Amino acid sequence: NDGFVDQKRNSQETSEAGQFRSHCYGRVPNYIQKRKTAIAEAEERRRQKGAESDDDGPPAEGMVRMKEIERLETLRLLDESEEKARTELQRLPLSMQGHGSARKRDKLEARLREIDDAKQIFSKDKVYIQQA
Repeated sequence: NDGFVDQKRNSQETSEAGQFRSHCYGRVPNYIQKRKTAIAEAEERRRQKGAESDDDGPPAEGMVRMKEIERLETLRLLDESEEKARTELQRLPLSMQGHGSARKRDKLEARLREIDDAKQIFSKDKVYIQQA
């Protein structure tokens, strides 16, 4: 009797599990595939539009494109400044007792944020600066 009950129970479990499986089990649904292709096409159009706008339009009035040598030199100077500021920050004591040392730490951290922002700008291929 016990063997019959176990056999019946196993057959019910397998049939119940099989009932819920769809005929396309494991496949990506069509609506998701269509959505992925639509997103990819929109991204490609945006990329092409961005590439065209970089080459076509003149810079804003009073702006000129920075020379590549100047841009690279500026990046090098920013790297040096960042290294100096990080060294100064590391030399500060861990326990800051006075307001002066806390202010100095805040100043150095603000300087590092400015340097990071400037590095992001000058890392671009084209940088426009105000004409002197």
